[in-house]
Amino acid sequence: MRIRSELSARLTNLRPVPTAGPELHERVVATLRPAILSGQLPRGMRLIEEEIAEKLGVSRGPVREALLILAQEGLVTMQPRRGATVVGVTERDIRELYDLRLLLETRAVELAAANARPEDIDYLTSLSERLNDRARGEQFDGLSPVDIVFHRHLLVMANQLRLRAAWERLAGILEALLTITDSSRPHDVRHRHIVQALEDGDPEKAREAIRTHISRAQSIMLDVLRRTARQRTDAAAQPDEVANGTIASGPPAGAIIPISRRPRSAGAAPSA
Repeated sequence: MRIRSELSARLTNLRPVPTAGPELHERVVATLRPAILSGQLPRGMRLIEEEIAEKLGVSRGPVREALLILAQEGLVTMQPRRGATVVGVTERDIRELYDLRLLLETRAVELAAANARPEDIDYLTSLSERLNDRARGEQFDGLSPVDIVFHRHLLVMANQLRLRAAWERLAGILEALLTITDSSRPHDVRHRHIVQALEDGDPEKAREAIRTHISRAQSIMLDVLRRTARQRTDAAAQPDEVANGTIASGPPAGAIIPISRRPRSAGAAPSA
């Protein structure tokens, strides 16, 4: 009962997933993944299918499928008769993720610099401007979907199927990390320097631009992770807050965003 009551308290900020849109299990993943990465569902917590299903307004099947995907991503472990347990992420995990992202996107922009067409530059420019407008207006719930579309188009421009496939395996976690850090990012999201390097057709300049960009993103994520760890430590010293459903270690309001609130489209991308 204690495990269930603690999980129920941790699920307080999660909203039921919508019935329309992508596959139901994908919407469950999109809700649970940032909750795990942010520490709202902390390391060592058992995830009980029926309780999650009730909270999210779905059957146990989509929850089970979602937990299997999270296990493949290394965010939970699955054990017979015990179900799923949160593994979470450490600073080392974050560094490994961003190191791999850097390798993939550095190669992507090198190729993209040689392949860039005017319509690609126009599309990336429009996304960059939209990101800056949303950040300045503190419309944080709209940042991460547009951000991930921007970086995905770099992989499209690179025109290497295996390179893009490797990046897509990280995309879900990357978007969740972006969601968590949306409100911590500066008003100038700084994609324009990447676009300028591609417009100039300069692969070296593009490599340096993406390296600076990703290193900066990693630093922001590590700061958020450390801050969340401190909040969890403070919350552990105040067990009554957990019992009452007030989770001090949870992310700011709006950090866990149901997929229905994300923009349906970031604009039509140029055909490859």
